[in-house]
Amino acid sequence: LILPASMYGALVLLLGVCAIYTKGDWFLISSLSVLFALIIVFVPIYISKYKVFEKIRWYNDFISVATCFVFLNILLIATDIYCVTNGYSASHWYLSLGFPISLTCYLILNLLMCVRFLKFNKLIKTSFILFFINLFYLIVPFIKVKNQTLQSEINDWNIFKADFSNWTTEVTLEQNVNLITFLTLLGIATIFLIFGLVKHLKNKKKN
Repeated sequence: LILPASMYGALVLLLGVCAIYTKGDWFLISSLSVLFALIIVFVPIYISKYKVFEKIRWYNDFISVATCFVFLNILLIATDIYCVTNGYSASHWYLSLGFPISLTCYLILNLLMCVRFLKFNKLIKTSFILFFINLFYLIVPFIKVKNQTLQSEINDWNIFKADFSNWTTEVTLEQNVNLITFLTLLGIATIFLIFGLVKHLKNKKKN
């Protein structure tokens, strides 16, 4: 714990000096952001390293993601309060926007991590994950929200509106790139699935 604690202390001290020098009121947000970054890096490392966590080590990924989810929401709440207090936002957005998005991402990550419990080889598991990620591109165009800014961002991800004959506007460029990403992931997932099934059948014959 000495390394992350010393890193956090040094960075917080530097941020504090900068905040005082610039007379800024952003110290809490920046210090929480640094803490969140260190948690992402070091929590899984320490759970896998120290014997005190031996009984929960098998669930390291779930515990690490849950810890990150909690601290991310603390950061979002602080940012929400900061935005409203300083006039960057007319109303609080955490409950209507920040929490639903972070919760959705958290649940999706947990579903992806559950793939490791399937009794298949790693190639098939990888293909499942890639197919699951690709579902995001198929579902996004059908998502409708009340927030117009967010809805505009969602519409920009619509791969069904991609047009490879038009690369002039930012929206079509993004849609084209997203479609290319979708097709690439689909191709790689199919390759992993084929080789995974071949390996699975070979192992089955040997047994």
